[in-house]
Amino acid sequence: MNRCFICLMFFALLLVTLSLLIYSAWSNSPVMSEDAHLASGGGHYQFQRFVFIASIRRLSDF
Repeated sequence: MNRCFICLMFFALLLVTLSLLIYSAWSNSPVMSEDAHLASGGGHYQFQRFVFIASIRRLSDF
């Protein structure tokens, strides 16, 4: 194999790996819904009312 071809394939693989890492970090970051979480946290702090997920009815309860 040609040395230039091996270098090209290495950089192509590196580019694919980096793009997948960037996509994973962007799609799983908490920044996507941060505005809603900040408003909800402010409401909890102001009214001192904390409702946990365990108090919501499950589908099996219906």
